[in-house]
Amino acid sequence: MQQIISKKPNPINASIICDICRAEVRNKASIYHSGVYTRVICEKCLKKFSSNDIELMVNLFTAFGGYFGKHKKPEYILYIILKELKEKSKYRENSFSATEIKLQLLHKALLYGISPEKFFQGLKTII
Repeated sequence: MQQIISKKPNPINASIICDICRAEVRNKASIYHSGVYTRVICEKCLKKFSSNDIELMVNLFTAFGGYFGKHKKPEYILYIILKELKEKSKYRENSFSATEIKLQLLHKALLYGISPEKFFQGLKTII
């Protein structure tokens, strides 16, 4: 009987990727400390987003998966996001609370490359 031995990736040669956009991080000084967690954030994301936005985005991606700009922006992004949310609600016994809806919408917006700042600006114009 043969034993299959799987090779584990060598952590020394492994790429370090940004927790926001999944870009390779070459500058090891880009390690971001937030509370008890240590995150790796690329220089581009550090310049682009505030520390509050980074914290929010990392927490949403940890909770729901994905990364910033994972999907291409279609022309009717809001329609697509709301349609996906409606599909999710079909399988729930209770309806979503206002906070859950905002978090789900924000997470979807981030996946399509919409920054938290632009998302909340858009939300203010609708409400």
